[in-house]
Amino acid sequence: MKNTVDVFVGSPIEIESERLFLDELSSDLIKRGQSAIIFANFFNTCKPIQIDFFVVTSKCACHIELKNWTAPVFGNRNGPWSIAQADGTTKLLGKKNPYRQTIECKYAISDEMQKITNKDKTIPKNWMMIFPEKFRMKYLQV
Repeated sequence: MKNTVDVFVGSPIEIESERLFLDELSSDLIKRGQSAIIFANFFNTCKPIQIDFFVVTSKCACHIELKNWTAPVFGNRNGPWSIAQADGTTKLLGKKNPYRQTIECKYAISDEMQKITNKDKTIPKNWMMIFPEKFRMKYLQV
């Protein structure tokens, strides 16, 4: 069976680095013999959040928010982020904390998937496995 990479683009990709990344990702997956579905530059329906890439293979599903910074970036989970300038100073990257942006996108994808499983009862629900003691498992449906 031939490996394929299917790409679904929500809105035209206007940022060159994102187009280049998508081309390279698709090529790398084919070279590795890995079929995939890639969703690129789309908004989910639960929240108006733009998501750069969501990649699904037979081995994993991966959310990617791509940034094209050309200098060191500084920041934490909370608060503003800044980028180093050529003169040694730093400049704020804007109002949106990139870490928070990525987390919000991840949760938006999760919410969307939960909405789908609620509509289709044939899709298994999420499960959380708890290992309170060695070799003993309890399952909780969430």
